[in-house]
Amino acid sequence: MKKLLLILLCLPMIGFGQTNDILKLQNEVNNINFRMDKHHKQFYTGARLTIGGIGLTALGAVASVNPAIYIGSAVVLVGNIVILNSHKWFKKGDYNTKRIKKRIKQLDKWLETGELKRDEYDVEIKKINKLLKQ
Repeated sequence: MKKLLLILLCLPMIGFGQTNDILKLQNEVNNINFRMDKHHKQFYTGARLTIGGIGLTALGAVASVNPAIYIGSAVVLVGNIVILNSHKWFKKGDYNTKRIKKRIKQLDKWLETGELKRDEYDVEIKKINKLLKQ
């Protein structure tokens, strides 16, 4: 009897006490992780280009080959531009995120009006989730 009373008292509190905040927080964390991964990939690509360009420039200077110096300097410049451009992943409200949210709202509207069937909606949402994971 005590167990039944405990179940009847605690179950509603557990069931109704959880809100949507956890899901929102998890989505924000996933978004931050996605942006950090993109930033790191772009930053390291730029760093590799810069280091390779420095090596090519040094090799060209040692061997007195002007084309190697010019190409190496250009690669260093491109690498530094890529590194500096990697900060774009920290912007608040990324363009792709806005486009995805707009698309989801559009799909929700179509689902409500009956222009889109539930299975078609699910397929489109799976495509969006797959895109976000890349």
